[in-house]
Amino acid sequence: MRTLFQAVSRQAARLGVAAWVVAAVLAGSAARADFVFNPTGGGAPGALTLTGFDPLPGNAVAQGAVTAIANAQANGGGDTAGNQFLLNYQAAVGSLLPASQNPAGLNHDYQITFTGVVREYVSSVAGGTAVFSLSADQTGSVLNMYQGAPVTYNDLNGTGFTAGTQILSATPVLNGSTVGNFTNTGVTTGLDQHGNNDWGATQTVIGFGGSVINFHVTSGDSNYFVTPPPNLLSLTFSTTQNLPFTTVDPARALFTGTGTNVGAVNGVSGPDILLQADANVSAVPEPSSVCLTALGLGGLLLYARRKRAQLG
Repeated sequence: MRTLFQAVSRQAARLGVAAWVVAAVLAGSAARADFVFNPTGGGAPGALTLTGFDPLPGNAVAQGAVTAIANAQANGGGDTAGNQFLLNYQAAVGSLLPASQNPAGLNHDYQITFTGVVREYVSSVAGGTAVFSLSADQTGSVLNMYQGAPVTYNDLNGTGFTAGTQILSATPVLNGSTVGNFTNTGVTTGLDQHGNNDWGATQTVIGFGGSVINFHVTSGDSNYFVTPPPNLLSLTFSTTQNLPFTTVDPARALFTGTGTNVGAVNGVSGPDILLQADANVSAVPEPSSVCLTALGLGGLLLYARRKRAQLG
């Protein structure tokens, strides 16, 4: 039985991955910008000079994506209501960058977390690869950062990611470009392949994808960001995402507080697709924006390494 993400041809897969290698290079081409940050909110005393943040593997859900992909297959794609979906993300910061600046209290005495939501639409579907763009309607879309104590986040339950003080907020910037894709390579039984299987026999598509989304920083708490936006300039938010889950528990809910609907088969019967996400955040000197590279996968990274080896 064929799924909504049909088996992709080798050529289509090569094109999809190559596009994300280019996107990753462009996102990382800007010069690094250091910034001053106090993880406990004490202002300048005890603040650290950082290059970014390294979130732990977390969760994302493409809410309504299965329906949107099916509609785009039928109508050719485009920024219409039937082709749109919400991409939600949440994760806790595992370390500050550089690692030499990582404080002992992080994830012991306090936590730092990211949550985000953007509206995307399916612009095209070819074989097993769906291509996404940022919708013109970004009502309610936001990227937030929190600091709180004690540590309350729980990946499996999907709770605690908005606990504490909101210390940064940003909104998406429309640039008219393609922002993401997802390639399905099959179906497997066992959404949860990390530690104990908490999801039983829930099936899932196997796949990978990526997005590049610009965000405008609208606020930053000076108790934490001692060098705050716009002096912080921007962040490059680079994320790998794939299925099934192998390095973090699939979340039963996301920061919206609603249960995660993965359907009888995650990514096939939907309407939502729950995805494993692993991010890396670094500051770059582009005034008052945040660049979010979401869902760029291990397959992409492997492709990039092979290409570098060939060129070398």
